[in-house]
Amino acid sequence: MKNLSKFIGFIALVAIISFAAVSCSGGGGKLNGTYESSDGYTSLTFKGNQITFMRDGKVITDTTYEIKDGKLCYTSGGTPIEIDFKLEGNTLTYGASKLTKK
Repeated sequence: MKNLSKFIGFIALVAIISFAAVSCSGGGGKLNGTYESSDGYTSLTFKGNQITFMRDGKVITDTTYEIKDGKLCYTSGGTPIEIDFKLEGNTLTYGASKLTKK
């Protein structure tokens, strides 16, 4: 019975640590990778908490980001940007744009 209690306690500890790691992933995690428009003109690349926004092969913004209240938040040219986004499978809806993971 003592070993069973230790085992259950260990399983509970692993579950708590796993949930904490997922909830504290900040801006990174599920948005890692490159998402591109169907015509290839626009792309967003996420790596950790970094975002690189490109248009026509030119870097427009390369900065850090975070997710707050369902919005992607970053600063571009000194201007704070907060834009709605949704990730469904390999499709990222970013404002009015739909981008697909490469």
